[in-house]
Amino acid sequence: MYTLTLSELSSVAEIVSATGVIATLFFLAIELRKNTAATRQQSYHNIVSRRAALFYEGISKDKETIDIFAKGLNAGDLDELDAQRFLTSILNILSHFQDVYMQYRSGIVEYEVWAAERQVLAGLSGQPGFKNLWREAKQYYLPEFISEMSRIDPINLVVYDPNTHDWGRPIGAYLDPRSARTDNGDTA
Repeated sequence: MYTLTLSELSSVAEIVSATGVIATLFFLAIELRKNTAATRQQSYHNIVSRRAALFYEGISKDKETIDIFAKGLNAGDLDELDAQRFLTSILNILSHFQDVYMQYRSGIVEYEVWAAERQVLAGLSGQPGFKNLWREAKQYYLPEFISEMSRIDPINLVVYDPNTHDWGRPIGAYLDPRSARTDNGDTA
């Protein structure tokens, strides 16, 4: 009968140990991927929830708030209190977008998430009141976000025209059906 020497037993033990380490690393890699996917999903859920709170529960909560926001975007006349409400809304919205951008830059959320948020921001950034406010308020934001804002091409917001009972992208107007024109130049 053959008996293993101490050095042969040591070699077998090293092989078994190395196999165990490889199996453990493989298991950890799988768990890390699952955790990364869960973290990204949670981050995306938080982004959507925060946008809902800002836009749908905040700005759209009543007619008065929507009117203030629309006037502010159009650079319309606002009294001191309404101007402060508009300023606060925009600063909160911009903080949201900056956070999403930084999450994208750090790899927490994927490009598609940032691209969708960027489109909403592009719609806002084309409005005269937003442009005026951004010019003065950008000092409150990170240089990377300011740089990203400079690369965003404004788009027209989708708005409802109560005269035609239809949705469209009026050129040069926000919630103003008197000047509603579609992107192809047709009047609504």
